Amino acid sequence: MALVDELEPHDAEGYFSRGRAHYDKRDYDHATADCTKAIELDPKHAEAYCIRGAAYYCKLEWQHAIADYSRAIEILPQCASYYTYRGEVYRDTDRPDLALADFTAVIELNPLDEGAYYYRGRLYDDQGEYDLAIADYSKAIELNPDEADYCSRADAYLHKRDYDHAIADCTKAIELDAGYILAGYGSRARAYEEQREYDLAIADYTTLIELHSKNGFVSGNLYASRGLAYYNYGDCNLAIADYSKAIELNPKAGWLHSCLGLAYANLGDYDHAIADFSTAIPLDRHGAHYIYYDRGNTYINKGELDLAIADYSKAIELDPLAGFAYDGRGNAYSRQGEHNLLSFQ
Repeated sequence: MALVDELEPHDAEGYFSRGRAHYDKRDYDHATADCTKAIELDPKHAEAYCIRGAAYYCKLEWQHAIADYSRAIEILPQCASYYTYRGEVYRDTDRPDLALADFTAVIELNPLDEGAYYYRGRLYDDQGEYDLAIADYSKAIELNPDEADYCSRADAYLHKRDYDHAIADCTKAIELDAGYILAGYGSRARAYEEQREYDLAIADYTTLIELHSKNGFVSGNLYASRGLAYYNYGDCNLAIADYSKAIELNPKAGWLHSCLGLAYANLGDYDHAIADFSTAIPLDRHGAHYIYYDRGNTYINKGELDLAIADYSKAIELDPLAGFAYDGRGNAYSRQGEHNLLSFQ
């Protein structure tokens, strides 16, 4: 490679070789310049178009990348990898139909290309075509069972609410530990939650927290997920501990304060619950009507009916179709003995 850099090329192949060397060193400007010179000397140099297209891709010059890959395909239409590269650009620029066509072309040219099945499966997944996605993921797994992404197929199963298959795939991913172990524990925990096996979900979230801690960082959302599992499992004290840790890491997340408020309310600690709901309301505008409702319920439990009615009314103001808020307000009016002002006034 050093000689390629030092000597001035004299033909297309020389410029291409130097351009590829620049590309391998991530010097994309010089790579495109040398590949351009190679193409000028040999307009049918498909690999020069391909490497220049790859350099354009790395420079985020999508249209130039597509044009070069397309020209490479015109020159060598039987080269499956060119369709793969162009398909990736189409995928990254949100043109799924064109990407699907390219990955399908790869499969037709090379039915043993596991990557094409995987990428096409991801596209089907994004489009909500979960059966087609699972079929493609399954083929990719069949072609390379020891390094395949079982977690993607697991997530497709999760979307179909096929939790047993999702758990089986996640477990396989964890056993193989081929780069998907974190995703495996995360998806399996969600599947366990959907099956209301909260103790198993808690175990997986705990393992995830330990693994992330070894890498020096644990997301607040991970503590929040375990906190919700504890909450659903009926252990509100541990839920509070996890929600509090999540809030330390992300204090502006209104939904976390709301979750913490619910946990306190379930323990009968209404003052702490009201304080957390009050913190959550200005932080979560989109979910504020739910939080007013939850705070209203807490005021009901404290016997502060006027404050409860005010919160239910605020929830209704924010979302006039919130039937639960009308029910709550009707219940508060009823408790006040104001039977003439029931739910749907």
